[in-house]
Amino acid sequence: MIKKIFLASLVLAGSCLFAQNQMDKKELLERAVKRIGEIEKKYYSFERILQTDEMDKNGEIKSTVKLKLMTKGSNTLTVFLSPKKQKGKVFLQKDNSYYIYFPKAKKYSRISPRSGMFGGVVIGEIMTPPLLENYHYKLLRQNADTLVIEFSAKEGKKPAFYKKVSYFTIENSVDKGKLLKVENYTKSGILFGTAFYRDYVNDMPKKMRGNNILNKDGYYEMQVISDKQKNYSDDIFQPSYLKFVR
Repeated sequence: MIKKIFLASLVLAGSCLFAQNQMDKKELLERAVKRIGEIEKKYYSFERILQTDEMDKNGEIKSTVKLKLMTKGSNTLTVFLSPKKQKGKVFLQKDNSYYIYFPKAKKYSRISPRSGMFGGVVIGEIMTPPLLENYHYKLLRQNADTLVIEFSAKEGKKPAFYKKVSYFTIENSVDKGKLLKVENYTKSGILFGTAFYRDYVNDMPKKMRGNNILNKDGYYEMQVISDKQKNYSDDIFQPSYLKFVR
């Protein structure tokens, strides 16, 4: 009888430990996903001035572009500040819809988020709605202190990339962990491109390097030039307002 009670206690203890581990894994994943959303939005929220260099395969700069990004909620505007031939061109990401405004023609049109924005960069690599609003997520595996997390598009949502696989290192604290890289996939499962996050300052990356299938012979490097919080009216995030954006 005592032996049975002892065995039952071991089973109960094992079950509790298993449940605790599962709960810990779930909490770890949720906190990691929240942190990844914060890091990705470093490039997309409030007002940012970005410089992006298009590089050839030898690491030489082919062209340089400066952009101003303005975000409120799930919507983002991108204005070209330079070079001169691109200056004034405006892109709008409104939820899962994308638009471009041509200042010379004074008209806008709807475009795909995988359309080329400049050089080897596509729109969906710069402008994207909030991560958790558009994707389900699950833990693929954990290697030492690195989590590999898969994000797949929610039903009815049409983000630029159907699937994203994020490599996230938790180091000493998951809430201050670092996003190492993100692989972006099409709905058919083709790897469209990869973004690498680096040069962390105050727990946020200052630089990002990326490549994609549209630019197989080169890559781009992006860095935050300035960063400030700014409130915008909802009215400016409309296709009809693009002609007034500066």
